[in-house]
Amino acid sequence: LDPTSQRVINSFTIRVSGIKKNRMEVGDPEGKEFTVDQIAEYQWPLQGGELYMIQEQISTYLGVKSFKRKYPDLKRRPVEMEERTFLCDSGLVSESMCDLGL
Repeated sequence: LDPTSQRVINSFTIRVSGIKKNRMEVGDPEGKEFTVDQIAEYQWPLQGGELYMIQEQISTYLGVKSFKRKYPDLKRRPVEMEERTFLCDSGLVSESMCDLGL
């Protein structure tokens, strides 16, 4: 992650019973801890493309169930089949995440 992305993610906070707490980790669907280090930031197309992140990973990390509803103004685009294969083969996303759809 670049320093700006890192600051945005690390500054995310939640309120529980009136006490402000930092959200550092949440569990992923496979039962493992999901940390900021596991969020994929990749370039697509590989040569000269833009940098992207996987919405599902950000949503899992932040503990947000409806990411689109909570952040409607964020730019989104569908993941191409070749891109999906690249993400899965390179280990940037889990097999189950690919199966559920990116």
